Amino acid sequence: MPTKQRLARWVRFRPIQLLMRLAVTAIVPRHRVGVGVVCIDEAGRILLLQHVFHPYHQWGLPGGWLNRREAPTPAAARELLEETGLQVKIGMPVYVGRSPLSMGIEIVFLATVVAGKIRLSHEILDYRWVDAAELPKLPPASNIAIANALALIR
Repeated sequence: MPTKQRLARWVRFRPIQLLMRLAVTAIVPRHRVGVGVVCIDEAGRILLLQHVFHPYHQWGLPGGWLNRREAPTPAAARELLEETGLQVKIGMPVYVGRSPLSMGIEIVFLATVVAGKIRLSHEILDYRWVDAAELPKLPPASNIAIANALALIR
């Protein structure tokens, strides 16, 4: 029996699977995953938030970190709800990349507001709806995400 086939049979045994899981956990690098949202209203304006914990750019997109075992799409909706009180319909991803500051992976989704009234969390100082032509200085990934989102809806 060829070596590959023998190996394939061995990895079907539960003790070997547990050892493989431990090895992967110990060896494979882990990355934090953050999600963001390009939330666009009926007038085509983009929701920007002034975050308490963003030292390099005063204004940015809503978002935050995934919780343990949380999927990115529900995490994006959860983050926006927590930060603003808005319920949204999460659409497709408009940006996936590596954050140079946090060294994590960023996934930014397009979203539209379904319900709610803005109620800012303790993490947010202020908010504003901005036309694409009037965007303040944002992180490069946010600019790419916004451009991709606007291209999708036009």
